[in-house]
Amino acid sequence: MGDRDFNVFAGFFNNWLFLFIMILTFGVQIFMVQFAGIFMTVTPLGWKDQLVCLGIGSFSLVWGVIIKLILPSKWFACLAMNEAEMTEKDESQRFITSLKKSNTRR
Repeated sequence: MGDRDFNVFAGFFNNWLFLFIMILTFGVQIFMVQFAGIFMTVTPLGWKDQLVCLGIGSFSLVWGVIIKLILPSKWFACLAMNEAEMTEKDESQRFITSLKKSNTRR
């Protein structure tokens, strides 16, 4: 994203695995709060309280926009990720590649 790009939902619905994990996480959290009372030492919440919690969690999106408007982007330049494709050397040095090699030797 550029300095003033604010569309955090660009391409959001393109990754079905991400959406599945988000929905599953949300569902498991609601289930744990509602039904795992004594085991998890929690008190069940009403749906109004659940929605308040969701709203508080969603505020991070608004907070991100506020931070992006106020602070200069050069402060975050150190957080940029190198998005170059892996070379053959990088690919051969990956941890997963070494596991695959050790599995094929058996």
